[in-house]
Amino acid sequence: MMINQVIPDQSACSITLTVNGEKIAATVTSRDVLADVLREQFRLTGTHLGCDQGVCGACTILIDGKPQRSCIAFAVDCDDSNITTIEGFQDDPTMSYVRKAFREKHALQCGFCTPGMLITARDIVLRLGDVDENRIRRELAGNLCRCTGYVGIVDAIRSVSCGKVPTGSASPVVVHQEREAIQSVANETDESSKPEPSLKRDAKPDDFPNSISQSVEIDLPPDEAWAVMRDLKTAASCIPGAEVVSLTEHEVTGKMHMALGPIRAHFNGDGTYEMNDERREGWMTVGGRDALTGSTATGRIIWTVRQNGESGSVIDVGLAWKLTGALAQFGRGGIVIETVRRLASMFGENLEQLLREGALTERKNAPVGLRSLIWPVIKSWVAGIFRRNPSE
Repeated sequence: MMINQVIPDQSACSITLTVNGEKIAATVTSRDVLADVLREQFRLTGTHLGCDQGVCGACTILIDGKPQRSCIAFAVDCDDSNITTIEGFQDDPTMSYVRKAFREKHALQCGFCTPGMLITARDIVLRLGDVDENRIRRELAGNLCRCTGYVGIVDAIRSVSCGKVPTGSASPVVVHQEREAIQSVANETDESSKPEPSLKRDAKPDDFPNSISQSVEIDLPPDEAWAVMRDLKTAASCIPGAEVVSLTEHEVTGKMHMALGPIRAHFNGDGTYEMNDERREGWMTVGGRDALTGSTATGRIIWTVRQNGESGSVIDVGLAWKLTGALAQFGRGGIVIETVRRLASMFGENLEQLLREGALTERKNAPVGLRSLIWPVIKSWVAGIFRRNPSE
C-alpha cells in the first residue's frame, strides 16, 4: 500500500509588517511563526517563547491592536498587519502607569512572563476600565507566572484600573511619531470635556473586604451640619491627621498622617466624589500610598446627614477599605474596627467644637497618635473580651 505524503510548501515569500510604528519587510516561509521572525530577524527579544503552544502567554503581543499569541501565529498570515511588541510601548501613557504599578506592587520576579503580562494588563485596563479582582484573575488565565503567586500582579492592575472608564477595546499604542502631538493635546485638554466620575456606591466585597458603619450625633440642625459636611476641606480638618490639599468639582487630593508608636505612615492620595444636596448625601472613592512602607490604602465612603429630634442631627458614615503592603496586618481583626470607631468619635467631637467655637483647639488635627487613639481602643477591645468571657 502506498501512502502519498503531502510535503508543506517551504518556499520563501516576502511580507510587509508595521512593527512598533515602522514599516518593514521580511522574508519568511509558510511555517515560520511570528515570534521567531520578531526575535531572529528583527532582534525584538522582549517577546519571550515558553510553551510554543499558545498556553503560557509569554509571547503575547498586539496584532492590529489586539493581544495575540505570536508563537502560534504564522508570519504569512500577518502580512500587512500592525504589530506591537513590548519594545513598542515606550511612549504609551497607559503602559507607563502599568509598568510603574508593577514596580510598586512587586508584580515580577524572574521576569520571563512579564512582557506578555504587561501587554495583557494594559488590555484589561483599557478594555474593562475599573474592574474587580475576580475579573482580573479570570482575564489573566492565559498568562502563566511561576514565581509571584499573582497577588502583586492583580494588585497592580487593580490600582491602575481604579476609576478608569472602559473603552470597549484596547486603544492604539502611542508610537514615537505621535508622541509630541498627543502630549500637546493632553496639555491643552478642556476641563469641561472630562467625563463625569462614576462612583461605585455598592462596591463588591472583593473591592473593599473591610467595612464598618458608624453614626455620630451632633447638636446642630441638619442643614447646618450638611453645610459643613459638604465642605470637604472643613470636614477633613476635623479628622485627626487628615488634610485636603486640592479640590475641584469632582476630584480631591489629600494627605493622612498616622503615628502609632513606632509605626509612622504618611499617605498621599486622590479620589473622586459626588454630592446630593436634596438627600444630604455624599459619596467618595479614594486611594493613597505610604512611600516609607510601600503600603497602599483604597476605600469608599458614604455619608448622610439626617434629623435627630427637634434640633439635632445624626451623621451616618459607611466606610469600606482595603490595605495592602506592610500595613495590611492592621486591616484584620477587631482592633481596626475599634480604631475606626474611635476616629469617628473624635471627628464628631472636633466637628461640634469647630461649629460651636469657630476653630479647633491646638493639636486637635494633629496626626493620629498612640495616646489619643490606640490606648482607648485597646481598653475597649480588652473590655469586650471580658464581656464575652465573664467566667474568666
